[in-house]
Amino acid sequence: MNKYNMSLLASLITVGLTANAVAADSLVEFTAGTPAKAEEVNGNFAYLDSKIDAIKATTSLDIDCSSSPESLKTTLDAATYAGPLTLNVTGACNGPINIKKNDVIISGGEITGTEVDGELEAMFVSGRTNIKLVDVKINSGSVSIVRESYVRFENVTLPTPTFEDADDGWYAPNVSMRSSSLRINSGSLDNLSLASTFNSYVRLNSGLTGSPQQINIDLNSSLHSKVANLNIKGVLSLFGNGSFIGKKVSAGSFEMGNSSAFEASEYTSTGFVALNEGAVFAIENNDGVTTPLSVLAMECHAADIYVDGGVSFTGTHEEAGNTSFEAHHGCRGEISGQVTFQGTVDDWTKANYSHIMLSYKDANNEFQYRD
Repeated sequence: MNKYNMSLLASLITVGLTANAVAADSLVEFTAGTPAKAEEVNGNFAYLDSKIDAIKATTSLDIDCSSSPESLKTTLDAATYAGPLTLNVTGACNGPINIKKNDVIISGGEITGTEVDGELEAMFVSGRTNIKLVDVKINSGSVSIVRESYVRFENVTLPTPTFEDADDGWYAPNVSMRSSSLRINSGSLDNLSLASTFNSYVRLNSGLTGSPQQINIDLNSSLHSKVANLNIKGVLSLFGNGSFIGKKVSAGSFEMGNSSAFEASEYTSTGFVALNEGAVFAIENNDGVTTPLSVLAMECHAADIYVDGGVSFTGTHEEAGNTSFEAHHGCRGEISGQVTFQGTVDDWTKANYSHIMLSYKDANNEFQYRD
């Protein structure tokens, strides 16, 4: 047989095997002692490939909560789809919506919380799931994200938070996290009351609008804000080795301790700042602002302060001993600019300090030390 005929025969065999493999619609069973044919083996592989492709395929369902408020809940409770699931929702759905399935997109609709064990719950995400909420409105209740889940918000509207302790101005969280990740990609931060704990991670993308009500980062959790000007209406708190990285940040009040770390380009507030127990507070001043730190008053106990620029204390506070700046028990740091007390440079009579190591610039722009 010449080379041309051999090549033609090989091509025909290949086409035949491929055709058989594609045509396979069930697995061929092999028995001991019986030779397996190549086309049967290839057919089995093709059959398995088709099943894998089917598993990977996205299922898309329309959910109408207008006529059946429980439909979103019941659909997810019974979901057995192996591949990604997209739910296009209309109307107001009753919670709590429990999501344990991986790769779920909920697009549109509203969710109203239901009381469970005394807590108003709208959504509960758990079990290493990958979830995206798009154009979803939470009318009431909280969203809980736990057990190494990953959730993305795209234009999600949150309900007005309720007071947990009205005397201290603390709000109950409407988004709570444990050992999970949250990425807010787009939309408004209005009404966000966040509690992030147990090694959780939160990212706020640039371009977000609105002002969160409260942010609490605790227990080895971290938040990275790309928002150009993040204005937190209420309390910002960092405890338990929590960390916060942002650009220009402001808050009604700020508390941090337990070896937590804060880094921003600027921080401004008409409220009080409390730095305690190994906290590290750093203002990097990436924009070259003369006074990148401006607050009502501050206390610093066993904490570190670094400010690339000046500091302005605009008033006094009872938590600072009715002074502008109270520093004790190993407060240390460096301020590379001037310190202004209620408009006056170097008026340290408005401060109460002892046992500190703090450098700053005086009215003559020369470095001085307080110890």
